Parts: sequence; structure tokens; C-alpha cells
Amino acid sequence: MLRSNLLFIHVASAMGIFAALGIEVRALAHLRRATGGATARAALADLGTARRVGGPAMLLLIVSGFWLATAYWHWRGAWMGLGLLGLALIGAVGRLMTGRAVRRVSPHLDQPEFDAVLRDADPALLRSFLIRTVLLAAVVYLMTVKPF
Repeated sequence: MLRSNLLFIHVASAMGIFAALGIEVRALAHLRRATGGATARAALADLGTARRVGGPAMLLLIVSGFWLATAYWHWRGAWMGLGLLGLALIGAVGRLMTGRAVRRVSPHLDQPEFDAVLRDADPALLRSFLIRTVLLAAVVYLMTVKPF
């Protein structure tokens, strides 16, 4: 029974991270169309919402994953370590790429150079989103197939 509940929490947490990525892609679309400070502020607030959804989901995913790996799998299988590495990379890419781009854009919300700053940051935001989405899909694949 405990294993089933932990597995449910683990899968639901992964779904929560995908939901956060869905919120983020919507925020990025709004940010791309932003023409002024108010619209951009709303889009950045949505990015904050994505972090507030994704952060706890990631924490629950890691805690439940550690518990399952230790209690039921005894860390036998390279897929567990690779999955954990993938999650660490997702966090690092989000913090470095997305965080840096948002910090670059935020001070210029009401400035005339906002469009130019956003154009410079937009490719990094999109790249970060795509990298994290592919990494998360790869981790889910590893957890599902358990190839080695």
C-alpha cells in the first residue's frame, strides 16, 4: 500500500512539473507578444506561477523517488541515477538560462529599450524551455522503460 501511494505521488509530481511547463509556455507566448510593461509584468508573474507549481512538484518527485529507489529498488539500476541527474540538469538549466534572461528583462519593463532587451532574451527563454521539456520527457522515458 505504501509503495502504491508513493508511486502515485511520484507520477502526480511529474505531471505537476509538466503542468508548470505548460504555464511557462503560455507565459513565454504572452511575453513574446508584450508591447509594454503591464503585459510583460503579467507574463513574468505567470513565470513566477510556473515556479511555484514546479518547485514543490520537483521536491515531491525527488523525495518520493529517493524513497522508492531506496526501499524498493535498492538503487539497482543505472536509470535511477540518470533520472536524478536529468532532474538536476532541469533545475540548473532553469536557474541559469531562464533566471538569467528574466533578470535581464525585468529592469527594462517600462523602458524604451524593452523590445530590444526582450528580443535578446527571447531565444534563451525558448531554448531553456525546450531543453527542460526534452530532459523531463527523457527522465519519464527512463522511469517507464527502465532499460538498464
